[in-house]
Amino acid sequence: MSQSIGIYAPALRIAGGGEKSIGAIAAHLSRTQHVAFIVTEDVDLPWLQRRLNLDLSRVQLDRVRVSSPSYYLSKWQAIRQVSRASANYDLFLNQERLSCIPCRARRGVILCQVPPSAWNPDAPPWNNLVRLLGARLFFDHDLMTYHKIIAISHFVARLAQQHYRRQVGVLYPPTDTQQFRAGQKQNIILSVGRFFVGRHCKKQRELIRAFKSLYQTHPALQDWEYHLVGSVDPNAPSRVYAEQCQSEARGYPILFHLNAPFETLRDLYSRAKIFWHATGFGEDERRHPERMEHFGIATVEAMAAGCVPLVVGKGGQREIVTDGADGSYWNTLDELAQRTLNLIQDDALLVSLRASAEARSQDFGMAPFARTLHQVLELDDWRLQVER
Repeated sequence: MSQSIGIYAPALRIAGGGEKSIGAIAAHLSRTQHVAFIVTEDVDLPWLQRRLNLDLSRVQLDRVRVSSPSYYLSKWQAIRQVSRASANYDLFLNQERLSCIPCRARRGVILCQVPPSAWNPDAPPWNNLVRLLGARLFFDHDLMTYHKIIAISHFVARLAQQHYRRQVGVLYPPTDTQQFRAGQKQNIILSVGRFFVGRHCKKQRELIRAFKSLYQTHPALQDWEYHLVGSVDPNAPSRVYAEQCQSEARGYPILFHLNAPFETLRDLYSRAKIFWHATGFGEDERRHPERMEHFGIATVEAMAAGCVPLVVGKGGQREIVTDGADGSYWNTLDELAQRTLNLIQDDALLVSLRASAEARSQDFGMAPFARTLHQVLELDDWRLQVER
């Protein structure tokens, strides 16, 4: 029997990795269920479909009214209105970070994308105090109105369990691995990730400097290129950061593909031999878990296309890449340089790791995701919805 499912994903207009994950959930469930995004601002659904490369044609928009010009009043108004809207659904999925929205649906599930904490390190102290006081006094600070909490990795689940003192399940974000295939490989190193500052910054500037150093000191790199793909957050600091990265790269075979369409990304995956990922570099995982990669969809996509991943051995990346088997960990720029040279100078090693990476990526494909999704959401007809 079809159920009505309301999904609150407050950052749909950013269309990053978290939105790719929730969009895939919406697209999959909408095949047999009535699904709607509950939104507090206008969302261009056709644009979102193109940007995420997902079929959202069966997903509706449920627009709730938030009209206060005041930042704090509008936030509190959004909490009340989204909570009221949730009562119209059998199941309410909430992806908001550090959410305190009371769930009024018959069942509610929090989709925990980032390690929760009582204090948001990206917000000013006054914002934190207002949020904590308001959430605890007036809203659902401890998520007691929700049936389940589901995290995107065991790394996030462990921290969420400590924070909420409740059992937390794991649902890895889906990756449509069938869309990615190894093509005619070229001497390309690739990085994929949004250009932004704060939180778990992708550290593109550090990677650019690492490539420049390798290029200057090792002749083996003279016929290699470094490509960076990613959207640029619309705020001024992120735009400045992207410009600084481009300025840093000037004069070297370093190419940028900002806000590139999916087809460009897929083509670069197919041609690249090595995938660099730097989130968490130079950060203390115990003190600042929010600065780690919480899972790593781009890493899975790269592996599916035959790119050998070199990733910082922290956070959720350890659940994707097995060091020495289907990729390598690095924690210093010297380690990154040495592991890159090992691959460039040993074609047999590169080919072996590439094959293992492609095989490993299938563990995070749509079929395993579909099975786990229906289990954790307790949908009776999940077997009918598994990818054929």
